[in-house]
Amino acid sequence: MLPHTKGFGYLKRAIDMTIKNKCKLPEMTKYVYPKIAEENNDTCIRVERACRHARSKAKEPFNSISTGQFVARVSLEISLSN
Repeated sequence: MLPHTKGFGYLKRAIDMTIKNKCKLPEMTKYVYPKIAEENNDTCIRVERACRHARSKAKEPFNSISTGQFVARVSLEISLSN
């Protein structure tokens, strides 16, 4: 994944929010994306698109799952390792 892309920062923030708030997968579009959009003066659609773009640059197996599933999986891995 390319860290200089806007989507990388959005994904990083989404993972952070998911860990701190223990968000579930359905809350990605209802809570996480709107909050990131608000923080960055952007729209939910642009946030999701940027996240998808950043994720598309990832190697398998991460580019074969949805963005929400990606964030949930990474968040879970981080939570379990702490």
